[in-house]
Amino acid sequence: INPFFRFIDGGRSFICNMCETKNAVPDYYWCNLDPKGFRRDKNERPELCRGTVDIVAPPDYCDSPVTDPCYLFLVDVSYPALVNGLVDCALECIRASVGELAKNPRTRVGIVTFDKHLYFYSVKEGSNEPRLSVVSDTDDPFVPVLPDTVLLQLKDESSLDVLDAVLALVQKVHMSETTVTSNSCAFGAAASAGARLLEAYGGKMMIVTSSLCNMGTGKLEPRNDIKLYNTNKEQTLLVPNGSYYEKLATMCAQLKVSVDIFACANDYLDLATIGALSRTTGGQIYYYNAFNSNKDGEALH
Repeated sequence: INPFFRFIDGGRSFICNMCETKNAVPDYYWCNLDPKGFRRDKNERPELCRGTVDIVAPPDYCDSPVTDPCYLFLVDVSYPALVNGLVDCALECIRASVGELAKNPRTRVGIVTFDKHLYFYSVKEGSNEPRLSVVSDTDDPFVPVLPDTVLLQLKDESSLDVLDAVLALVQKVHMSETTVTSNSCAFGAAASAGARLLEAYGGKMMIVTSSLCNMGTGKLEPRNDIKLYNTNKEQTLLVPNGSYYEKLATMCAQLKVSVDIFACANDYLDLATIGALSRTTGGQIYYYNAFNSNKDGEALH
């Protein structure tokens, strides 16, 4: 049914606007017509006065058990991301969005950071102290902790305090005066580990990155050869390089994981290749050219 159905016979019948077929109105749906021939309850029924109607699908329509809504943030903490203020800006964005996400008490939020290593922040059940686990093998990445300890449920105020403690630990690890920074970026390994974390739940994976993946699984080589610009070979720069990210994107789609990429770089990122993660999973790519926190921080929020 839609707003363009025409009701006749005192509301007892209607004519479909698509096939012009006359149909009987069920007794439970009957309503009197006003002098202009419109149903008197037209403005009370969204299907009769709105262009689209969103209906929450019951569990019977799902091909797997309904799980908690999950949001996993993967944040690049390599040297370029620290220099342009991306790390601090990303953490502030996460902190600002938690209040909105916490409106649903079933929501789970997790944070993973990466440079030449992968950093997992977990909190055991019954504890308020976050723990750091580091994975150095980016050629064969794995998840060293239980997903439930990384994906924290925002069920009450104490849960929000725990997440604040996690964010504080991230800042302590990567933004203190004793922090040893690295130009390496294991983007592909981080995305693979993120998919494994969300395997049991599905959900949204948001990757904030500032560098080309230059180590580990999914490693990419710079190929932005300016000599190809404005030539017949320029189109080769827009074709994905290799099949790693396409295969990973297919796996994410099968796991019901959607990927958003926040590309905040001052150099080449090869979005044609890593963008497959968003294109295949129904996610978005947000590109900030020559990112600087003072200039683009508000836009990132």
